[in-house]
Amino acid sequence: MIEDLKQVDSCKEVVRGYQNGRVGKRELIRSLSAAILETPKRFGYAGNRDMIHDYYAAVLGKIDKILSKYKPTDEHAFDAWFKKVLKNDFINYAKSLKRKDFGILQSGYNENFAVPVDESASVKINFPKLSKNEFKIIDYKYGVSKEYSDNKTRSMEINENFERKINLEAKLSFNYVKLLKVQRDQMNETEKERLEELKRKEEKIRVVRENIKSLYDAAYIYPSSYQIGRNLGLNRNTVGAYMNRIRKKFAEQGVKQTVVFQ
Repeated sequence: MIEDLKQVDSCKEVVRGYQNGRVGKRELIRSLSAAILETPKRFGYAGNRDMIHDYYAAVLGKIDKILSKYKPTDEHAFDAWFKKVLKNDFINYAKSLKRKDFGILQSGYNENFAVPVDESASVKINFPKLSKNEFKIIDYKYGVSKEYSDNKTRSMEINENFERKINLEAKLSFNYVKLLKVQRDQMNETEKERLEELKRKEEKIRVVRENIKSLYDAAYIYPSSYQIGRNLGLNRNTVGAYMNRIRKKFAEQGVKQTVVFQ
């Protein structure tokens, strides 16, 4: 797994620095974003992007109050403390929304949740007749055989792709917080020129948000055509051509659009 995302206790020094005034809020948010974003997912809301971003904004709005309760002593691991705080906070957050499925929250919490990095083991497909190169490409992309399922280079690439997607998700959420703030400022503004300025600022934030969203939607966890080609000695366009052939063979077999074709 990705070390700086999974070992949240590495954030302890950042939190301590923030409390002492040596670390700025931007660095603090960057360090804590992954843990905050994962909390709704631990309750089974990985696919609810709006809820994830709303919760992220809610936590950032009171992060100073939350951290004021943490005493950075050697006996207290920050990761365990922060995870517990977020767990209880999300339950209260969901209750405030009066969610109909609130009853499953406390029993449905996954303590060891991690965003799936390599789901190849769960991909059960009867492969059509593939050429040697076609199977090699599918094998490298999804780790079908043991040769690539345990391949260190492939695992590193998947981790890099996963880290990039998590970082983009954090940027999306941070951008959402900025959008909420500028909209709130507009509601409280009476001066016409200042209001127009805030509207222009909102439009710029929306444009940036759309660009980040496009990058996020295009970011896949499995190795890209470039990464596959680099490691198999093939041009990325050649890999793309092979993938088109593979899609066609799967379509002829009756397999429709799946994660395999991302």
